[in-house]
Parts: sequence; structure tokens; C-alpha cells
Amino acid sequence: PAMLLAVGLPVPKAIYVHGFITVNGEKMSKSLGNVIDPQELLREFSPDTVRFAMLREIASTEDGDFSSERIAHRYETDLANSLGNLVQRVSTLISSKEGGSVAYRADFGSSEPVLKAILTQESYHASFGEFRLHEALGWVWARVGDLNAYINDQAPWKQEGEDRAKTLAVSARGIHEVALLLSPIIPTASDAILGRLGVAGNARVLGGLSDVLYRTEAGEPLFPRVVKDKQI
Repeated sequence: PAMLLAVGLPVPKAIYVHGFITVNGEKMSKSLGNVIDPQELLREFSPDTVRFAMLREIASTEDGDFSSERIAHRYETDLANSLGNLVQRVSTLISSKEGGSVAYRADFGSSEPVLKAILTQESYHASFGEFRLHEALGWVWARVGDLNAYINDQAPWKQEGEDRAKTLAVSARGIHEVALLLSPIIPTASDAILGRLGVAGNARVLGGLSDVLYRTEAGEPLFPRVVKDKQI
């Protein structure tokens, strides 16, 4: 700030400072030999996985502890099980029950999952604006939980006709929204999710979430349960 003032430039209005990252409860040091080599870490996990797990595990302005086991746990529980299973179930059902496509329409906006999306986005942007990145991810994962519950409650594998098509369209729209919210954190995986839904053009920004035709084919899980050597 002093140097900025000296040359007549404005000083920052806010400074974001994260806490210390410890390893198994101890401060990193060369003497202890517990310093984490980022390149070694990225040989075990993808950049998306590391970025997601660190931001999800550690409060943005507080100290936090690191371990490979915690990264693997976050991958398995959040990415593979919660989000990955949701994407896999919905895309498989659209492919097998709806000929590979469903249309989301604006008049679906009165359904509960869509109304919850409004709260999620407002809360997410408020948290991001205050640099509470772990909290922003918490809002997104609450949304993922709501979508999984919606699928379980509606049971589209038992539905027929317009009821099933609407359930799957609303679910696809929810996944679409989640992928966009996650794009700053896990850009590679987010792009893969949008690709699985056939999302393109203006629909790849939050402002483009209106009437959307989702085209998808059943494929391999985007988040395989075996973490090591995977790149998503």
C-alpha cells in the first residue's frame, strides 16, 4: 500500500489472506520433511480434485489441515458419489427412457427444485463476493443433495410420458446450473458435465438458463471411484 500511495495509485479495498496449511496437524517444514510437493500431488490427483478438496475442506480465512486421505475422501463422497452419481443417473435415464433428449421449459419454474435454485445462486454469489469459497461450495452441495432427493422422490424410472420427461428435464436443468456454479473451481469436470448434457452457446453462462434442449448419451462415469491416475 505504501508503494501504491507513493506513485499515486489507489490502494486495495480488501486483501484476501488465507490461513496456514498444516500436514497431519503439524506446520510444514523442511526439517520435519513434511513439505508437500505439488507436482507429486498432481501425479496422484487431478488439478480439479486438489482444488476442489482444498477449498471444500478448509475455511477460506482459517488454518486447515492437509492429507491425501482427506482429498481422496472428498473425491469419493462429494464428486464420485453425490455429483457423479447424479449426473450418471439422469443422463442414463434420458438416454434409455427419452430417446436421448428432454426439453426444459420456462413454465417449469414453479417446481420446487427450480425455486431452490434461485436461493442457491443468491447465496453462492454472496459467499463468493466475500471470499468465503468453502461456504459457496457448501451452497452448491446443498443443491446437489436437493437434486438427488428430488430424483429419489419422483422416481422417474417408474414414471411415464410427460411426468417422466418433466422430472428428467428439471433434473438436467439443476445439473446444468450446478456445473456452471462449479466452473471456477473444477473447470475441466464442469466442462465435461455440460458436454454430457449437450449444453452449448449462451446456455454455458448462468444468464442463458431458460428454455434448453438437453441431448445426452449414456457414458462412462465422469468421476470414476478409483481416484489414482484419473484426470477429472
